[in-house]
Order: sequence, then structure tokens, then C-alpha cells
Amino acid sequence: MPIERFEGENCVGDDARCAGRAGLRAKATGNRAGRAGICANHGVMRFAVSYMFLLCSFRFPTAIGAAYLVSRGSNGKERNKAMMDITLYDEVLVRADLAELLVAAVERSGRARCDIARDAAIHKDALRRILTGTRSASIGEALRLMAACGVAPSAHLLLFLVAGADRSSRWLQSDLALFFEELVCELPSALERVLGNQIHDVKPRWAKGTAQRVARLLSDHIEELERKDALLVDIYAGSHGGVHA
Repeated sequence: MPIERFEGENCVGDDARCAGRAGLRAKATGNRAGRAGICANHGVMRFAVSYMFLLCSFRFPTAIGAAYLVSRGSNGKERNKAMMDITLYDEVLVRADLAELLVAAVERSGRARCDIARDAAIHKDALRRILTGTRSASIGEALRLMAACGVAPSAHLLLFLVAGADRSSRWLQSDLALFFEELVCELPSALERVLGNQIHDVKPRWAKGTAQRVARLLSDHIEELERKDALLVDIYAGSHGGVHA
């Protein structure tokens, strides 16, 4: 065999072996990449499963818990007060308290319940359930019922919200309830008009003292009116006594 042919066949064989080894290396590289991809996928799956487990095991805060989180920067007494206040707004309790107010309004109206239901555009059965506390009245229904009973709707609903069913029931059909409604309606504009830019300096802790001063102002005003009335009576009596003399 000629030397040139032998050397050519060796070169061809070497090239083939080199190509084969390159292919094996490429296959090995592909296998490693595949294993790395599988490991990466397993890592992602483990993370996803862990995240889902944590998400499902996490309980979203209730209303009381939310109040606690909001007020966690304050002291323990304020946190407890916030949590106690939330319990006052339980649906069953609110429904029962509103029913107490509406029952008092219906009874003091002197009207038949069927007439009240007709004027308030509420079915008789719905009215019965509202008054027994087994059905919640909407704001519109409560206002219409009180109007049909002849009481000031806005005044007593405001009283119910800020003072409860007991006081709002005691103030039914009174001038005091109407005064409270007018006071609440006029107060925001009066504060803006008198305080101006100082309105942003008002502190919540001043509310109780301000209420006491308003009550004292009313008391002084009533006493002044009583003194004037007494003075007028004395003047009237003296003038008639002088005429008869």
C-alpha cells in the first residue's frame, strides 16, 4: 500500500474519532444541562409548594385583629379600647338596638303598624321582622319608618349612632333631639368659618371638654332667660298693683 494512501486513511480515521469524541462531549454537556434544568425545576417547585403552604396557612386578620394592627403603635389601653369598640358593631347587637329604637317610635306614634308600613313603603312582614330584630333595616328603611312615626329621622338616627338606642329612645319626639340635629348640621361649617386655618390644629382630646363647655353655655343661657322671665313677671305684677292702688 502506498504511504500517501495509508496516511490519508489514518487522517480520515482520526477525524472520525475526533468527531465521535466531540459528539460524546456534546451529549455529556447536554445531559448535564438537562440535569441542571431538572434540578432548577425541582427548586422552583419546592419554592412554589412552600409559598403556597405558607399562603394557605396564613390567616388574614379579622376586624378585631386589623384594629389591633392599626393601633399597635399606641399603648395597651388604647389597643384594648379599639378592640372593645369593634365588638360593639356586631351585626346582631346593632340590629337589636335599632329594633329597640324603632319599636319605641312605632309605639309612641299611636299609629297602626299597617299604616306605618304603607307610608314607609315596607311590607308588613318585613316590618314585623325588623321590629323583632330578625331582619336588618337599611338606612333608607329606618329613616322612612321614623318619618312615618312622626319623629325627626335624621336627628334620631344620629343619636342612635353616637349615643345608642337607650338615649335616642328617651329623646324621641323632643326638642332636644331636634337641637342635636341642628347642632351637628351647623357645627362643621361653624368650625371652618370661625377657626379658619386653625381648624387643622384641633385635637381629638378637646372634644369632651368642649362638650362640657357647650352644655354649661346652654345652662347659663337658660338661667338667663329664666331671670328675664321672672323680672318681666315682677314688672307686670308691680304695674298692675300700682294701677289698682
